Amino acid sequence: MEKLNLDYWRKVFSNLTAAFNAVKISLCQLDGAIGDGDHGASMARGFQEMENELSSLGEPPDVAALFRTAGNAFLNKVGGVSGVIFATFFLEVGKKAEGLTEIDASTLTLMLAGALEGVKKKGRVNEGDKSMIDALAPAVATLHQMTEKGADWKEVLPALAAAAQQGSEATKTMPAKVGRARYQKEKGIGHIDPGSASIALFFRTLAETGKCFGLCDGPC
Repeated sequence: MEKLNLDYWRKVFSNLTAAFNAVKISLCQLDGAIGDGDHGASMARGFQEMENELSSLGEPPDVAALFRTAGNAFLNKVGGVSGVIFATFFLEVGKKAEGLTEIDASTLTLMLAGALEGVKKKGRVNEGDKSMIDALAPAVATLHQMTEKGADWKEVLPALAAAAQQGSEATKTMPAKVGRARYQKEKGIGHIDPGSASIALFFRTLAETGKCFGLCDGPC
C-alpha cells in the first residue's frame, strides 16, 4: 500500500483550514443548541493560527511537525475545553509520527489509537458520553480492522470517514455527560455533538484529500 507522504499531510491541513472556515457558522449553530455556540469559530480560529505558524515554519521536517503545530495553535489560541481537547488530539496523533515523512496504515493506526486514549484521559470521557470520542472511536476501530485485512487507501479512507460520520450521527440519541452540554441533560437529545461533527469533518477531509493524490476515487 502506498504511504501517506508529507505532501499529502500538508494538503490535509490546508484543506482542514478551508473546510472549517466554510462550516464555522453551522458548527456554531450546532453548538448553540447544547453549548455556548462558539465551537465553529474556535475551530476555524485554531486552524487559521496553525496555517500562520506553518507559513513561518517553512517545509516541515516530518509529519509530527504538522500535528505538533496544529496542537500548539489550538492550545495557545483557542479557549475553553475545545482548545485543550483538540490540542490533545493533534499532539497525541503526532507523537507516533516523530521523524517520519511517510505514514503507512499500521502507523496511522498507532497514531490515532494513541490520540483516542489521550483524549479519553485528558477529557475524562468515554464512548457514549456524547463527545468527539463517539466519532473518533469507531474510526479507530475501523482502521484497525481494515489494516489487519490489508485493505488499500481507496477502501480505508472513505471507510474512516463513514465510521466517524455514523458515530457523530449517533450522538443525537445521547444525553450529554461531559462539558457545558451536560447541564442541558436530556435537552441535548436530538442534537449532534459539535466535537464529534468536527472529528467527522477531519476524517472526511482525509478522504477528500486522498482524491488529489490518487488514493481515493473521485475528482480532487
